[in-house]
Amino acid sequence: MAVSLSKKYNKDFIKDLSTAAKGTETEVIANTYRCAISRAMTPNENPQAPWDFECKTDGFFSPDHLFYNARILFEAKDDLELRSARGRATIVIQCIFYMKQYDQVGHEQPTILMGADRNQAFLVYAPPFMEYLERDDVDWNVAPSNAAKKHPDLLKEIEEHDGIKTYVFDIRDENFDVNEIIKAIENLAKNEGSFKKIKISNHNIRAVFDEFITMLDLSKNSKMDSRQRVELFILSILGSREVWIDDAVGNLIHLRDKAFTIDTGQYQSFFGRYSKKYSDVEKDSINAMYDVLFEEAERRKSGDFWTPTIWADKAHEMLSDVLGQDWRRTRVVWDPACGTKNLTRDYTDWQALYLSTIFDEELSTSRSYNKDAVTFQFDFLNDDVSIDPKALFGVEWKMPPSLYREFLEDKPFVFLMNPPFGTAANHDSENKASIAKNPINEDMKRCGLDKAAQQLYAQFLWRIVKFTEVFNLSDVTIGFFSNDRFMFGGKTWEKFMAAFQDKFKFEKGIVFNAGEFSDVSRNWGISFTVWRWHRDTGSSLSRTGLLDSYEVEYVEATTNGLRSLLNKKIIPASASHDLKQWVKKALPKPTVNLPEGSFVRVSGPLKLYSSKNKGATYQEEAVGYLHCNANSVEHSDKYTGLYSTCFGSGHGLPVFESSMERSAVYFATRKTSIPPADKMWIYGHESYREPTSEIFKSLEWEEFVVDCLVFSLCAKGSNQSAMRNIEVAENRLVNVSNPWFFASIKNVEELATAANQADVIRDIKTNANSESAWFRLASGKTFSAEASAVYDALMDLLIHTMNYRGDMNRIDGTVHANAWDAGYRQLSLIDQKFSSGSNLIKLKEAMKVLSQKINDRAIKWELHNVDLSYGATVGG
Repeated sequence: MAVSLSKKYNKDFIKDLSTAAKGTETEVIANTYRCAISRAMTPNENPQAPWDFECKTDGFFSPDHLFYNARILFEAKDDLELRSARGRATIVIQCIFYMKQYDQVGHEQPTILMGADRNQAFLVYAPPFMEYLERDDVDWNVAPSNAAKKHPDLLKEIEEHDGIKTYVFDIRDENFDVNEIIKAIENLAKNEGSFKKIKISNHNIRAVFDEFITMLDLSKNSKMDSRQRVELFILSILGSREVWIDDAVGNLIHLRDKAFTIDTGQYQSFFGRYSKKYSDVEKDSINAMYDVLFEEAERRKSGDFWTPTIWADKAHEMLSDVLGQDWRRTRVVWDPACGTKNLTRDYTDWQALYLSTIFDEELSTSRSYNKDAVTFQFDFLNDDVSIDPKALFGVEWKMPPSLYREFLEDKPFVFLMNPPFGTAANHDSENKASIAKNPINEDMKRCGLDKAAQQLYAQFLWRIVKFTEVFNLSDVTIGFFSNDRFMFGGKTWEKFMAAFQDKFKFEKGIVFNAGEFSDVSRNWGISFTVWRWHRDTGSSLSRTGLLDSYEVEYVEATTNGLRSLLNKKIIPASASHDLKQWVKKALPKPTVNLPEGSFVRVSGPLKLYSSKNKGATYQEEAVGYLHCNANSVEHSDKYTGLYSTCFGSGHGLPVFESSMERSAVYFATRKTSIPPADKMWIYGHESYREPTSEIFKSLEWEEFVVDCLVFSLCAKGSNQSAMRNIEVAENRLVNVSNPWFFASIKNVEELATAANQADVIRDIKTNANSESAWFRLASGKTFSAEASAVYDALMDLLIHTMNYRGDMNRIDGTVHANAWDAGYRQLSLIDQKFSSGSNLIKLKEAMKVLSQKINDRAIKWELHNVDLSYGATVGG
């Protein structure tokens, strides 16, 4: 009998398949499967010993001592769709050609054919395919790897063979276990080609239903609603005559009086693995699960936030790491937002389990789970808020008397929950009141926690804090799922987390993609974190505020099961010490607003602000505007920019000569830390922090500032430009100079003269009253090699486009190409028009290098923690 492989081995098996590098996939996949089979079926031998590779196969397994006939011919592929009969037939025909070669050299024949790639695997019984070896209409000289291509008719014949209709194991399934493949090998060998089918019960029906939906791709079948999917599943299990395949029409299945197109081959393969034979008692039990499956199917379809099994199991694992393996048997556990009991349903070893939800119907739907638990309808944010441990037992509280007694006796508590994520801002006026106005919300406001009080999951946490205080509990642990934003600090969370962490200590945390819970968005992260209060040790914090950082593991389950992506330090930002506040500290005080009609508002580098709203104010002595909406990475791409004049929509700061360096540092730090879209859920809530006084003393600081000044000239979001004769009021024209221009007046005049650009020369004489603020600031500073490469490429762009200034101005006057101090965005338009952007290539390459350097320094100094190895986008 085969040895059962451990959970850790299964996890490593999945990881090895999913991380196989390009160019080595097939070899890694083959070796991973071979080692697993050897370790399970010949545990005392070298993993390679039972395998031979004659005829250049991916492996032939033939152990000497097994009492059953398990000889496996194995073939590995990379990313071949094995759920399709064509994919499986492609491997089987290759194996048949190997079997012909075996026949010719006297090698023993396999009893099992196995095919696999990084995502899927299948087994078929080999003897039914032996008859093909006698065919004389086949060119057996063809290489086995080319058999499918050279013999399409034979491939089609094998594709329709009954032996191909087999179950396909999906490694991406959250419940995948490599031991199931080993058991299937044993069954095929012992039973001469027949699988021992798995019986479905209340214990596994939910996972099997998930597998059924996934394998048949029913979630994308728009003509089949949730009820019909559940009916098809349950009636098929029970062998009902109300479900039948229409043999006359391909891929058509009938469900009562309806017909649906599905992959009937996959359907038959599925029930080749799962039994359809049940006693009357077992049938009643399966039928009783109808409502539960339907309810969950509806919740998923609507995007409701439910907890998949893989994450519930991970939550239990993390609590075991913190509290020990026996925590369920030694502590009182309460899930106050239990829904349909996804967090607790698969576990039975509870000392005392309490499950409550605001919705009675959820308790009714999940009545078959956790039958020994105390379940009750309870509004966690409204019920029993005035509970008093000194009250007599005769007082009627909404919570069960036994739970009240657990509090009074100071039992060790675990709050395990997945609370709702809503905020008052996300609801209509009727529902806002129910969220914003409850006793817990009001108590948070009294404590000065107004911002976080709008968050439902913060209210749940605060209610637990109040329980801990009211009953003077000595041992309380919280494990909860939530949006991960609360760990990043800022004005919404800073005060709340200081108060919460005055009681509870952070122990452990993971973050994963929100798409794991619903199909609404994959752009943000969900966390599961564990927090503990114990009177003997207290909190790890002083009463002064936030933790310095949280060490959190980022985990993925989107492809090949649950695997670690990275360990990341989250550093909460203080609202008074974020990067924007640091820029503000350099602004002159007081400032004087310019009168209306004396300046230009823009919404882009060359686009005038046209909103009916009045727009932002602009100040005397300002040398541009820094658009800096919010303070998190998710807003850095669209809501961070530099302008030569007032950005009409506001949400930023005017730039003065005194704040120009800091504005450039702010802009470059944000623009060099924009992750790819598929990584935004990891980095999006990361906040930007001000540099410390120690950083200013660093020898690298001045170089960093100059790097940022140069970077700010030509990155995506560098919208500084020069414009002439802009009408701001009736009969009133205003020029926009470019305070961020990078060359001297003399240099431009020499270039314009050599290129015979009379309009530019005329503009110099009229509007070039002094060097730009940027040029004055940068003059005399030392440029690093990386900054010099960018600056030199930018100067080359200025030189090459000078020849086309007049032509561009005649073609499109809105570019203002005649302005002597035309910025990068204007020069790039000229280059794209007359040189197809050829002069931008060198600049873009130099910017990638400079971008990476700036980002590396920002991470080193903990201005943020977005560790990326790619450059900024130039222009845009």
